[in-house]
Amino acid sequence: MRLLHFVPIFASLAAIAGASAGPELQAALKLYEQKNYEAARTSLEALRQKEPENAEVLFRLGQACLQTKRPDEAVRWLEEASRLAPANADYLAELGNAYGDVANARSSLEAASRARETLERAVALDPKNENARAARIAFLRKAPAIAGGGIEKAFQQANELCALNPLAGAFQLVLLHEQQKDFDTAFSVCAEALRKHPDDYRLLFSKGRVAVRARAHLDEGVAALSRCLELPTPPDGPSHARVQVELGRLYLLKSQPAEARRHFQDALAEEPGNPQAQAGIDALAAVKPNAG
Repeated sequence: MRLLHFVPIFASLAAIAGASAGPELQAALKLYEQKNYEAARTSLEALRQKEPENAEVLFRLGQACLQTKRPDEAVRWLEEASRLAPANADYLAELGNAYGDVANARSSLEAASRARETLERAVALDPKNENARAARIAFLRKAPAIAGGGIEKAFQQANELCALNPLAGAFQLVLLHEQQKDFDTAFSVCAEALRKHPDDYRLLFSKGRVAVRARAHLDEGVAALSRCLELPTPPDGPSHARVQVELGRLYLLKSQPAEARRHFQDALAEEPGNPQAQAGIDALAAVKPNAG
């Protein structure tokens, strides 16, 4: 059983926390934003020992534990954060994610049930909370029916999220249609949302990724991903290296191996050892030298 941990909760709260956080917490948040998760976890653990009743520190420590593949520790700290701040739906949503990661690690239906129940509580506590809604959709999208998941339930939640935030809802609908291999609809949802939000990094990346999976709309996919490279990477967005990988794949589909190689190499330059980029380089070995 594989559930989906919904990472972007951090990005939407970081600015709020940063405005009121002390210098040590601000420094840890900066490390997290830079995706230096192990260093952030170490800093937050030291801060927790100084401030064991600080719910925000415990929450951030739980998130760092999730990013460093320590789901049991994450559950511990997120449970404590939720105990100290029982009215915080974001804390509950991330606790639900942590239970989901434990369910993944152990193939545990009990942990999956806790994930479902916790995410339901988060949405009930604050029905307008977009993080809780998105985390619940992620669970429903990936969890098996026996654990309470289901694609129809996920679509229902995504449509409800659209009413609260059309952009966030559109992003979830893209993922759902993509999972159903309905790539034409996924691409159309991306294109429609981008008319109103032309520089939304995650939607641009999604448009390019869907083009790869659909093996269609290749030029539009290239344009979307190229725009991503002109924008800063948001904390909750895929890295520029991932963008380069998808561009390489698109150029392979366009029978332009020289351009494909350039993008795979750029991805490796940014993230040495990136397995997807290396797989792209290996795939080029099967391309005839005079192609492109």
